[in-house]
Amino acid sequence: MTVFIRQVSLLRAHAAEHLLLSAAYRSLPYSDVVLLGNDTVLSRDIADHAIARLVARVIDDVICVLRDVNVDDVEVACLKAIIFFDPGQLTHSVISQS
Repeated sequence: MTVFIRQVSLLRAHAAEHLLLSAAYRSLPYSDVVLLGNDTVLSRDIADHAIARLVARVIDDVICVLRDVNVDDVEVACLKAIIFFDPGQLTHSVISQS
C-alpha cells in the first residue's frame, strides 16, 4: 500500500472526529450553540428535532466538558493528534492491504 493511500485512509477514518472537535472548540466562547466552520450557528431550539438532539448532545457531552477543563489551543492540537494516530481505529481492511 502506498504512503498516499495510507494517509487518505487515516484522514477518512478520523474526519468526523476532527470536524466535531474543531466545531466544539470554536463554540467554547458561546452559550448553548455550536458554531460550524462555515459560520453556521446551530442552537438547541432548532426546528428539526433530530438535529436539535444532536446539537444538545454535542453541547452537553463535548463543549461543556472542554469548557470545564479550560482546554487551550495546544491541548486541542494534542487531542487531534491522539485521535488521528489512534492505531485501534484502523480497520482490518486497511491493515491487510499494506
